[in-house]
Amino acid sequence: MKIYSNIKTIKEIKTVSVFRKRIYKKAMSDVLLFAIRMFVLIPILFLLNMYANSFIISSVNTDNVEREIILERFLYSCDGFIYNDNSIGRCYPGYVDILKFSQSNISSVLMYQAKFLSAKFTLEYDDGTSQTAYYDEKHYKKYSDMSGLGSMVERVNKKYFVIVVNQTNGDNFFTPKNTKNAVLTIDAVIVDV
Repeated sequence: MKIYSNIKTIKEIKTVSVFRKRIYKKAMSDVLLFAIRMFVLIPILFLLNMYANSFIISSVNTDNVEREIILERFLYSCDGFIYNDNSIGRCYPGYVDILKFSQSNISSVLMYQAKFLSAKFTLEYDDGTSQTAYYDEKHYKKYSDMSGLGSMVERVNKKYFVIVVNQTNGDNFFTPKNTKNAVLTIDAVIVDV
């Protein structure tokens, strides 16, 4: 009777025992509800975690961006084909300097190290004539016909409308006798090494 030492009557003992049964039943129902909640919440939290992780990019493939930057460098860089007015230090994108459209200038424009790049640049004038220059002509001719090798050989063909500037005299390059309309075709072959 040490447990019930402060309880004096049997009626009080019965009341305490009923009270303890109610607490036990309530505790059991709370545990059961907690277990049901966990069985429902764990899959929901797991799915939310998977959904959140689907937006996290662990690796970024920059091959396409690199390729675009390399090819655009020929057309938009002052070291590339575009006309550069040295007197004011301004480059004119969309204007191709015919003096820069040469094999030696193309080779000095870039050093592409991640992949093997070779390209053919063709200026097709309105009058039907054309002019061609190569970046690594030997490998371009070797790999240009190998389009069926899957991911090992990638071929890129881009066309740009440009104005060709032929400024051999000191005239303003915007005069009609110094400019011609043309289409610049860049046909590049990129080989994974």
